[in-house]
Amino acid sequence: MGKHSRLKYYGLAVIACAVAVALGGPVEAQSSCLLLAIMASSLFGGTGPGLLAVGLSTIAFNFLVLPSPLSLSSPSSHYLRFGVFVIAALATSQLVETKKRIEESRRRIEEALSSTQARLSRATQIATVAELAASIAHEVSQPLSAVVANGRACIQWLSAEPADLANAKVAAERIIRDGKAAGEVVQHMRALFKKTALERVALNVNEVIEEVLSLIHSEAVTKQIAVETDLEKRLPSTLGDRVQLQQVIFNLLLNGIEAMGAVADRPKKLIIRSKMQNSDTILVEVQDYGAGVADSDKVFEAFYTTKEKGMGMGLSICRSIVEAHGGHLGISPSQDPGTQGPGTTFFFTLPLGTMNPNE
Repeated sequence: MGKHSRLKYYGLAVIACAVAVALGGPVEAQSSCLLLAIMASSLFGGTGPGLLAVGLSTIAFNFLVLPSPLSLSSPSSHYLRFGVFVIAALATSQLVETKKRIEESRRRIEEALSSTQARLSRATQIATVAELAASIAHEVSQPLSAVVANGRACIQWLSAEPADLANAKVAAERIIRDGKAAGEVVQHMRALFKKTALERVALNVNEVIEEVLSLIHSEAVTKQIAVETDLEKRLPSTLGDRVQLQQVIFNLLLNGIEAMGAVADRPKKLIIRSKMQNSDTILVEVQDYGAGVADSDKVFEAFYTTKEKGMGMGLSICRSIVEAHGGHLGISPSQDPGTQGPGTTFFFTLPLGTMNPNE
């Protein structure tokens, strides 16, 4: 604040006290008008102008409100009235100043919160990429491995004497197919991060499940986990984004596999089921025989994780994907009486309804 601005507010305090003196007599409310002058000076000018108004008001109160100016011969009641006014004047100035400081603080806090939210939003994006990187790698590695294998096969067929053009052509076509599959995974994941509209098509949930099971097969075998399926036949089609639903199922299965990593006293088994929950909703369940979840209320919160190197974004993103499809993602303890450990069952629902024409 510049020098001229400070002087302006001190001048405001003088004017406010003068107006209070001028109006206080006719309305017979001198004390109230002087306190209002102090409030206005403190509110608009701050501590300095507020204290100046307190000083001017006490002088005015002494000479204009009391029956006679204070002196050694003044009765004690005059001193008492003067003391009460001084205390009220100082308290008024202090309260207004405190109110201003508080307002200036909840404002700085709001600015800090806004800034923090912006940084947290950016951090969430980065954490999302980090959390899903391994899953994306799994999904992309399958078609890329097939591209390499078919490329080698194609070279072998072409190097044969004579060259086997028919099989070489088949291998080349497979390279094109798998290359497109890898590209589609990347394209769909980019769409997820950009929050573009879902590419909803009619699809069979059981087919999506089978596609994901082929991706985790090697992981399950390596960790000696038996994967069982209980898929309802003739399951109606639903509208959805194939790659995003693959991502949900992949994450739930991978979580189940990781939950049984330390299990040594019972069979490691992972079960995935699909069925009709009611006439218009499909239910998918992923049950593991792992250690269970300590706090089922927090597992879907962003950044909450029980993994040593986890970011805590996988299930949060899965829930967002499912809800974007009009469904629900939840968790419940395994109910299988044969389960020898706590275990966990994740489930999600998908509606059979038609796509919203406004989307």
